[in-house]
Amino acid sequence: MSESSHSNKKIFNRDSIIGLGEGSFKKNYYPELQQKITVLEKIQARNESLMAAVQDILLVSTLQDKIEPFASFTGDERPLQQALLNNSHVMELLTDSVHKTKTMGAYEINFQIIHENKPLYLEARFKKTQIDEVLIMIRDMSAIIQMEHTLRDLAERDPLTKMYNRVWFDQRMNLYTGKPRKNFALIMFDVNSLQFINNTLGHIQGDKVITEAAKLLAETFSGVCQIARVGGDEFAGIIENIDVQKIEKLISKFIEVNEVYNKTHTGHVLVSVGYSHHAEGIVNTDIMYQEADAKMHQNSLKSYEKAKNMHVQTFLSALEKKRHLTASGSKKTEFLAGQMAASLKMTAKKRENLILLSRFYDIGMIGISESILNKETTLHDIEWNLIRSHSVIGERIAGEIPDLKHLGPLILKHHERWNGSGYPLGLFKTDIPLECRIIHIIDSFASMTSSRPYRKPMKFEDARFEIRSGSGTLYDPELTEVFVSIIDQHREFLESS
Repeated sequence: MSESSHSNKKIFNRDSIIGLGEGSFKKNYYPELQQKITVLEKIQARNESLMAAVQDILLVSTLQDKIEPFASFTGDERPLQQALLNNSHVMELLTDSVHKTKTMGAYEINFQIIHENKPLYLEARFKKTQIDEVLIMIRDMSAIIQMEHTLRDLAERDPLTKMYNRVWFDQRMNLYTGKPRKNFALIMFDVNSLQFINNTLGHIQGDKVITEAAKLLAETFSGVCQIARVGGDEFAGIIENIDVQKIEKLISKFIEVNEVYNKTHTGHVLVSVGYSHHAEGIVNTDIMYQEADAKMHQNSLKSYEKAKNMHVQTFLSALEKKRHLTASGSKKTEFLAGQMAASLKMTAKKRENLILLSRFYDIGMIGISESILNKETTLHDIEWNLIRSHSVIGERIAGEIPDLKHLGPLILKHHERWNGSGYPLGLFKTDIPLECRIIHIIDSFASMTSSRPYRKPMKFEDARFEIRSGSGTLYDPELTEVFVSIIDQHREFLESS
């Protein structure tokens, strides 16, 4: 090859390819162009990072009306985005909104889908760009909507029963006040003897009765009307387009459901009903409320004793089921009470009361959870406090049972100790009633020598030693001597019982 051919061959480099070689006019602008390219690369990198970080779904409708992702992502980084793109109904909705956006410049819609078996509430915003594409930004609003529902429930719902509350009910009643209506009814309900339950077993058990009553009401009136809890033991509902015959038929159905419940459940719930019916004309909700409330309370008074007797029978049945966890009511305690009464030469009436007390002094245990009574490990302070509360619960229950009412003060004090370290009052020596001092010794011995789910019974000699050891501290010393003498005389019977 000739030397001239070598000299005519051009050598190409990056600058000459893009027209920035020696003598090129663009050569003077090379540093500036290079700087702008660097800036554009940084912007692109930032945009990609921003797109990856943004939780919203960004789509774009192209000039050809094709909806596609605004940015590409690898793998399954955007499963919701893919689900939306594959959902024909959603795509129709978005396409229709894109067309409206091209006319209006901006548009917004809300829609709902089911994604991964959960409802999602989505907000989509549309914005027309300068090149006639439409940017679509879709935001998941589920958490915000859920929060709104929660706040609305807090304002309108009763936290215990999840039914509507008095605020909601009053607002609904106001909608009808002074308005013309036909066949409009207000129906009210009272949970009988709730105060009795609260006073005996406490408000936790009372709350259980309320929730069960709410379930019974929902079972009968679901689909007919919304029921609201309008007081501690009262519920109410508003029914439109119903005549008197249908109301009474509905009430009869509820009474039947209530009776079936009480026959098939150990815990009893008795609900009284009253209603007011407006045939036609202008509604006066105040008068209707007074009429329904008066009828309800009239029926409640008739049912009060029935409800209380049902609860008392429930108490006694519950006590029988817990006999294996308490010493009271056993042959051993009743026998020892009779022997102590005889040795102390108590009157026939006091002897009768002592034996009756030996059967029911632990009746308050029905208010204590079996999970605590059966617990094998050491009880926490809160659990001990619950155990100790059985004396107070027992007094309350006895106060509601005519045959046991006179024993209430003795049931309250049966865990007092000779040295004042007992509960609940911390009484000292002879300030403790005689019957309670006797029962305390009997209860201790019977508990020691009885089997429990979590331990074996103590041997007679060991229990006898423990009773003697407590003389003068836990127990009345004179009564302790009498008691030890009695158990020594009847050791064979006590070991076999």
